[in-house]
Amino acid sequence: MWQAEVKNLDGLSQHFYQSLLGARLDEDFDSIQLKTLVDFKDNREIPEHFDSRTHWLKCDSINHVRDQANCGSCWAVAAAEALTDRFCIASNGKIKTHLSMEDLLSCCNECGYGCNGGFLGRAWNYFKVHGIVSGGDFDSHEGCKPYSIMPCDSFGNSTLKKCRFLELEDTPSCSPRCTNSKHINSFTNDHHKGINHIIL
Repeated sequence: MWQAEVKNLDGLSQHFYQSLLGARLDEDFDSIQLKTLVDFKDNREIPEHFDSRTHWLKCDSINHVRDQANCGSCWAVAAAEALTDRFCIASNGKIKTHLSMEDLLSCCNECGYGCNGGFLGRAWNYFKVHGIVSGGDFDSHEGCKPYSIMPCDSFGNSTLKKCRFLELEDTPSCSPRCTNSKHINSFTNDHHKGINHIIL
């Protein structure tokens, strides 16, 4: 079973980590737009242990951890990954499309400030109203818009460039077409939207 651990943060500045913590609170929007869909006052027993990876075995995306690289895009990465998982779970494993964190990060103007942070509630709403296309990790050639920001090493345990020596990345520009030339679907046909509370 996975357990959280404390990484060695020696030599990493507080400014470095704060620049990557991009999720911002938007109390006015969240209180209006996000509704309570499930009433948990029915005294259901909460299991002592629950592992979504084994509960939804058909959904490999639950095991996958995406890399935001040197960009404060955690809000877009988290939204795209959660939506990917919800599609898979709601379809009982039939829909396994990875949704594009790049499309959300670069094209959702109302979501916030791109690599300088954004609002998770607005990201969910953008998905519901406009939809986002498919897209995998950097250099994965997966989906319509794979992530374009190269990963870096935050903790000094790989051969990648060290994140702390790099400037925060600029937000990629919004492209109205698929950036993966190998992708078969058109940009328009590749959009996925939340249509009901099962997905969103």
